Amino acid sequence: MFVARANSDQQGEGRLIAIHANPKEPAFCPVVAFQRWLAVRTVGPTGAGHPLRRGFLTDAGDRQEQLRDVMLQSRHVKVETALGYMEDAET
Repeated sequence: MFVARANSDQQGEGRLIAIHANPKEPAFCPVVAFQRWLAVRTVGPTGAGHPLRRGFLTDAGDRQEQLRDVMLQSRHVKVETALGYMEDAET
């Protein structure tokens, strides 16, 4: 997927981002989920990304994933910003 604009891309060059398919389990396939999201979104291409990012980071935090690996995927540069996207686990 090509991301044309991002906060971390101050020159506006864009970047290709890999989204890995999971064809053995379509219900848990990031590519299928992204295609479904594109089909139903009502907000423009730059306005619906934060909920997905927040969900990804929150889930990664709940699973105690390594923060540096999560930040590579979410493309966060600052630890403080990445942590700000993580919501506390519901108890």
